[in-house]
Amino acid sequence: MSILVTGGTGYIGAHLVKALCDRGEEVVIYDVAPLFSAISDVVERVKVVKGDVSDYALLLRTIKENDVDRIIHLASLLSEACRASPYAALKINVEGTVNVLEAARLMDIRKVIYASSRAVYHGLTVSEPLKEDFPKHPKTVYGITKLTCELYGEYYAENYGIDFVALRFSLVYGPSRAPMAFRGVSGAIAEMIEKPALGLPARIPKGGDGQHEFLYIKDAVEALVLATYAKNLRHRVFNISSTQIAKLRDVAEMVKKYIPGAIIELGPGQLLPSAYGPLDISRARSELGFEPRYGIEEGVKDYIDEVRARRRDRFTYGEG
Repeated sequence: MSILVTGGTGYIGAHLVKALCDRGEEVVIYDVAPLFSAISDVVERVKVVKGDVSDYALLLRTIKENDVDRIIHLASLLSEACRASPYAALKINVEGTVNVLEAARLMDIRKVIYASSRAVYHGLTVSEPLKEDFPKHPKTVYGITKLTCELYGEYYAENYGIDFVALRFSLVYGPSRAPMAFRGVSGAIAEMIEKPALGLPARIPKGGDGQHEFLYIKDAVEALVLATYAKNLRHRVFNISSTQIAKLRDVAEMVKKYIPGAIIELGPGQLLPSAYGPLDISRARSELGFEPRYGIEEGVKDYIDEVRARRRDRFTYGEG
């Protein structure tokens, strides 16, 4: 049997696929635009299907032909793309997720793991840690699609017996396995780490005042792996975070600590709405066994070490 990872050559997906391969899993990647350079170290050990989650027939065929018994659903339009086209967000994020769930129902897939987001809480201004059952007030198209997909997943769990699990990630950052275009807060962090690590100046025109709750990529992947193997969970939705909140300018100072002489020009303003109240991860701790290994500073240091290691290996970097 195999695990299907939608969006498996994307940012989180590429890291996850490697982790699953290291565990000896048979992995099938389903990606609308497979980026083979992102999985170059495991490409011979996986099967890659070029496909869109809105293509229900191809999704069904892929599951049937590869004896898939678990799906990790990462394919999604991100916040900026959702804002630019709410209709595309509906088709890809919501309809695509329903296609995954319906395929799971028809093909007797035993488990679906869904990558949700802290964005379901946007609009809340409480200062205490946010528990999973707090009222949801998403203020972005992206957050609306994520919450909608969670509700669909819970419906399929209650009515068709699918073991659906949603992980609400805070803002994920960390090294990418492929050149990463500048986008949003994680793109800004990539800019302010990868360029100074190579002796180049980093210039981010906006975002220094934004306050965000961070999650290092290695902890995000660990949470997905734990959810994939977890059994007899009492809940279906879990907050996943380092529980640490910082301004982007604070992250820039951390980078300068580990890269003396780094030139980072960071403009004021915000790239995303500021985060309030760290996520409460006690449910993930008790049921999944999740414990973040990287605080913000530890994540920054590890990211810098990864960039330097890749430079020693003569890895070719993109700009940003």
